[in-house]
Amino acid sequence: MESAVNLVKSSLWSHGPSWLSQSECDWPMKQHREIDEESVLNEKRAHPVNALQVSDKKAEISTLLDLSCFSRLLKVYRITVYVMRFINNIKRNSIKLSGQLSSDEILNAELHWVKIIQRKHFEKEISDLSKGKLLEKTSSIYSLNPFVDEQGFLRLKGRLHFSDFEFSEKHPCLLPYKDQFRQLMILDSHNKLLHAVVEATLTQIREKFWIIKGRQCVKSTLSMCSLCKRYKVRPETQETAPLPPDRVLMSPPFSVTGLDYAGPFFTKGSNDKHYLLLFTCATTRALHLELVPSMNTEQFMLAFRRFISCRGLCSTIYSDNAKTFKCADVELRKLWKYIRHPTVQNLIFSHGIK
Repeated sequence: MESAVNLVKSSLWSHGPSWLSQSECDWPMKQHREIDEESVLNEKRAHPVNALQVSDKKAEISTLLDLSCFSRLLKVYRITVYVMRFINNIKRNSIKLSGQLSSDEILNAELHWVKIIQRKHFEKEISDLSKGKLLEKTSSIYSLNPFVDEQGFLRLKGRLHFSDFEFSEKHPCLLPYKDQFRQLMILDSHNKLLHAVVEATLTQIREKFWIIKGRQCVKSTLSMCSLCKRYKVRPETQETAPLPPDRVLMSPPFSVTGLDYAGPFFTKGSNDKHYLLLFTCATTRALHLELVPSMNTEQFMLAFRRFISCRGLCSTIYSDNAKTFKCADVELRKLWKYIRHPTVQNLIFSHGIK
């Protein structure tokens, strides 16, 4: 084999092979191999073969579906049923399934997922109990005294074996504490009960399943319910403003006074209306009442004079002139009209009251 240096310096690049410089009759002749008919008939031809490697281990649906991508348990069951239908329909001698999903298919999908979850978290316990061995004391379900039924489900024994309840209620299936499947199951029961509390949701689940640390699981799962969060949120408290100076400064009683009318009140033995004129102290919250037969200006001035004679002069008076009710709008306007009367204002200004 020539080296790279000799190949670069070779004369074949410019002159070609030596026999090209000779006459054509001296060129080497190509030898053709004669093939007889018998060798053609006995020729072995390659035939393509399609091969498929099949594993003896069955692929579980849990490897195809990621439960963390689902928010509803029913959707998981429906997709599981369609996958099980597809597996059944591709078999050669099987009865083809189609049409609407049945309740039996949904139940089979539920049991299928329960068995997958149990095999995933309690594989050693199921293996020991199936072989007739006792559970190790370090097992998380040792105190529950579980057993494996004829279908291979890990169930709780309990004390209701001779009761009239259903078999699933007497011996519920065990579910682990941490798993996405039990979270979807809790939310499904919570929604079916119209967002019930922890106790009602846990009671509904325990009719068929027993979750390890069930109350803690249900409580932590329901705390993630968006609808319950919306209605259980506490309203924001309004920051209270500081009291005005007239409410906190030291002053004699009734120096700062607020007034308003109350009534009408009907007197005994007649249908005449009477009103109460209320005077309240802003600092001590003391109350002074004056009974008046009407809310006109004259009666207000008489009641105000009696108040001044009993309690002394006021430095500031506040009157309620806000519209609190529409039906009282007319009466409030009359009251404001009486207070703004020139006679009342002259009396107030003459005593130096604001």
